Amino acid sequence: MRIVYCHSCGAVSTNTFGENDVCTSCGSHAERMDYHRPWQYWASSAILLAAAVVFVWAPLDVTARAVIFIGVLIVSVMLSNWGMQNTRRRVLAEVARRKAAEEKA
Repeated sequence: MRIVYCHSCGAVSTNTFGENDVCTSCGSHAERMDYHRPWQYWASSAILLAAAVVFVWAPLDVTARAVIFIGVLIVSVMLSNWGMQNTRRRVLAEVARRKAAEEKA
């Protein structure tokens, strides 16, 4: 996944590696931004991995597996969404920092 920032409309978009660096909102050229995966990404991955281990090794009935699956899915999606919001805030803060540095120069 790549994070791109559009200077035309100010949107932060996520693109896959096969896509061009264009804004998903307005379609104009966007700048690729470097980012680090937030801790929410790693927590979500660990929860999904732990659930997979439980599914493989624990003798559970169908109802227990369904409850665990739904709970894990909800928590993982919430963590992923939170991580994407954090990444978006960091990208916007980086753009604001760059603009302030350009204005000083």
